[in-house]
This record gives sequence, structure tokens and C-alpha cells, in this order.
Amino acid sequence: MNPATRAAVAGVRRHPRRTVLTGLAVLVATVFAAGAVLASATTGAALAGEDSGAADALLAGLSVFVGIAMVAAAVVVGSTFRIVLARRGRELALLRCVGASRAQVTRSVLAEAAVTGLVAGVLGTALAIGLGEAGLALLRVSGTEAPPLQIPPGKLAVCVGIAVLVTVVSAVGPARSAGRVPPVVALGEADATEARAPRRGRRAALAGALAAVAAVLAGFGVAAAGSVFTSVGLLALSGLVLFGALVAVGPMLVAGAARLVAPLVARSGAARLAVGNARRVSRRTAATTTVLALGTGLTAALLVGMQGLGDGARAGIDQSYPADAVVLSTGSEQSLSEQQGTARSLAARLDPLPELRARAGGSSGTEVLVDTVPGTDPQAAHDALARAAGPDTVVLWSAEQRAATEQAFAAVRAIGLGLVGITLVVAVVGVGVTLALSVTERTREIALLRALGLTRSAARRSVAWEAGLAGAVGAVAGVVLGTVYGVLTLVGMQMAGHVAPPAGQLAGLGAGVVAVAVLASAASMRSAGRVEPAQGLVAA
Repeated sequence: MNPATRAAVAGVRRHPRRTVLTGLAVLVATVFAAGAVLASATTGAALAGEDSGAADALLAGLSVFVGIAMVAAAVVVGSTFRIVLARRGRELALLRCVGASRAQVTRSVLAEAAVTGLVAGVLGTALAIGLGEAGLALLRVSGTEAPPLQIPPGKLAVCVGIAVLVTVVSAVGPARSAGRVPPVVALGEADATEARAPRRGRRAALAGALAAVAAVLAGFGVAAAGSVFTSVGLLALSGLVLFGALVAVGPMLVAGAARLVAPLVARSGAARLAVGNARRVSRRTAATTTVLALGTGLTAALLVGMQGLGDGARAGIDQSYPADAVVLSTGSEQSLSEQQGTARSLAARLDPLPELRARAGGSSGTEVLVDTVPGTDPQAAHDALARAAGPDTVVLWSAEQRAATEQAFAAVRAIGLGLVGITLVVAVVGVGVTLALSVTERTREIALLRALGLTRSAARRSVAWEAGLAGAVGAVAGVVLGTVYGVLTLVGMQMAGHVAPPAGQLAGLGAGVVAVAVLASAASMRSAGRVEPAQGLVAA
């Protein structure tokens, strides 16, 4: 074992809580990745000999959302590593002082990231297996026949490898920064922080370039409306590029939001502390807000898209079923005129019934359109039409078609929300982890504020305000961008006439994201409230 790896393993053994917090987002994403593998393998075994491609299609579909969750986890891990390394400035400086080179410090940090990713990957995979077994056991207890859980070792090993890769790649930037710190500067500062102003010029230029590329891709996506697959693919790529722009401009966005909010909370000391801290470490806060924006944007786009598709389906039903019921004759080998005559005679036979009003109609006059008389019991109307229509007809009730459509859309919406919710879960975990490490890093600061008169409740409220600010920025950005891309997707699918964003659902989504972000800070709030004033005086 080389020195870098030994140092990494020793660091993990000395600080297991820090290791778990650093890799928690990757652990959650790995649970979903391994769960997707287990679901596809179990489905494939259950459908063996019936549909061999169903399992592969399921895995391919789930992999898209797992990949997005891994991207979100990478952003969170990069932020947590920056916090951890800032806390360990003195330790890294001592390593430099005793002869460690910049490259050795960088390799040590990357090795620690690899160990962290390995631990997160193994624990996430084991948790996925446990949850899979528990879920199938519950199905069997409820009386549902469930196949045994299939555990493909090779694919699960790939999940662990991806967790390690994501963690290492996320730590490259913080590791290089740790290696560049001169020993004397680090020792002099004692505790490095992230309170450096972001490089606004470079970030603005990068964000502008990425936003321009995203706009061009979105334009091509809308122009390719004749091909749904091409249009949606280009719009998805545009959204991914725009997320990169959001990551680049995130610190400036957070700082701007903090300046905007500052006058509104001037009378609250706890809120002022939270706003000031968000401006001071805007890069850290931006890491959580951008991931929240990603999850919220995906959810908002899904809500807008499902609303438009649902409206289009309802309009199609209204056009296809202009009456309460449509009766179609199943007689074959008839000319158009004969079919029209059959429809007229059937309408003449149905119209005298007291429960119904019938007429021949449809686009070609071959259908019988039936309306129920107001006040008639629906079941009585169904029975009367079934008896009078005869065996050579098919009766389609518009209410049943609408109910089936609504049920199908509800199922698709639930599945879609569950899939995009993976990213939101990772984002919320990121909020909790970032605030937990932030409170640990700021123990001395909080203790000194306590010594100056800050109460326990005010310390807790400041953490809640900080979480709420991060959640609000992420929610607003996500809802706005998600709505835009949801509308563009409907245009690309040639459904521009059914663009009607569900304002109530989007507002509820934004409020829910803020509330969950505040709830995710509960542990950090308790930790901040337990800091004693003496800790700051001793540390000073």
C-alpha cells in the first residue's frame, strides 16, 4: 500500500462520520443504481422466454434517471470535499512541512475520495439488496406472488465502480486546490475557509457561452418538431448544457439572491446571519441550490408536459366521442352507403327508448351517437343500450374512455415523479450534508456569537434560514427553467395548442422544495443550538 493510500485509509478510520457524510449523496445514488440493476435482473428472470428485451429496456430507461442522480451527487460531493479540506487546512499544511509534495497531497486526497466512494458504493449496494428482499417479502406476505430477487454480481460491481469514479472525479478540483496551498500560508491561516470571492469574470463568460449553446440546441429542438425523438433529444441536451451554465453562475446567483433578501430580513438577527453567511460562502451554498434546481426543474418539466399531454388526450376524446356513447357496427364487407344505412336504422331503433337519445353521425355517418336523457340512472342507460344495440355492435362510453385515460396518466405521472424524485432526494441529502459540515466548520464562530449574546434558538433559526434561502433559490430557478423546457417539449411534440402550465402544482412544488430543505437542516439546527459559548473562548 503506497503512502497516499495509507494516509487515506487512516483518515477514514479516524473520521468515519466525516467519511459517511462526504459520501452520503453517492451512497443514495448508488442505492437507486443498484436497485435499477436488481429490478431489471429480477424482471428478466420472471419474463424468461416471454419477452427477453423487456429487462434491458427497463434498465436502459432507469439508467437515464440514475445518471442524472449521479451528476447531482457529483456536485454535492465536490462541495463537501471543499468543506472538509478547508477544515483540514492545518493538517495538510503539516504534511507539506514534513516533506510531502503538492502531488503527494493531491494523490492522498484522491485516494481518500476513492476509499470514500468504495465505502459508499458497497454500503449503497448492500442497502439496495436489503430493500429489494424486504420489498419482495412484503409482497409475499400480502398474498402477491413475487419472484426471488436476482443478484447479478458483475453489474453490481459496476455500480460500485461508478460510485468510486464519481467520487474521485468530484474530488479532483478540491484535491488540486489542497495541493496548491503553500505550507506557510496554510499554517498562518490556521483554518482555511471558502470565504473567497468567486472569479466572476470567468464564471460569467463560461455561463454565457454555455447558455448560448443551450439556446442554439433548444432552437434546433423546436425546429425539429416533425421528429419527436430528435426534438426531445435536442431539448434534453440543451437542458443538460444549461445546467452546466447554472453551476458556473451559481455563486453569483446566490449572492444576488442574498442581497435581494437582506433588506427584507433586516429586523431578524438570525436571518441576517444566514444571509451574510450565504454571501460569504456563496460557492458552497450554490452547490446545493444548483442540485435542488436540477431536481425541481425535472419535476416542473414533467408536470408541465403531463398537463399538456393530458389536455391533448382529453381534447382528442372530446373530438372522438361527441356524445355520451358511440355505437359501432361490427358488420364487415359493407359499402359506405350500407354502413350509413345500418347506422341510421340502429339510431331509429335506439332513439325511442326513454333513457336514450340517438342519432347517426361521426365523420362519415357510420356511427351512432347516443346521449343519455338527463336524470337517467347511468347504470340503467348502460343496460338499456346494451340490450337494444344487439350483439353485432361495439359500445364505447366516453366517460369510461376518459376514466381510463386519467388512470393511465396518473400512473405515468406517479412513475415519472418517482424517477425524477431520485435527483430531488440526492439534492435534499446534499442540503443536509452541506449544512452539517458547515455547522461543524463554524463551531468557533457560532460559539463566539453565543458568547456575544446569540441564543440557542437564534442559532438554530439561522441554520433554518440558510437552508430556506438555498431551497428558495433552487426552487425558483428550477420551476422557471423546468416550465420553459416543459413548454418547449410540448412545442417539439407539436402540441403547442395544449400549453397550459399548472400554476397550482408548480407553486406547490416550489413551496414543498423549500419546506423539505428546511426539514433537511433539522440535525444541523440541533447541532448549532448545542454549541456552548465556552467552546469559542477556549478555541480563541
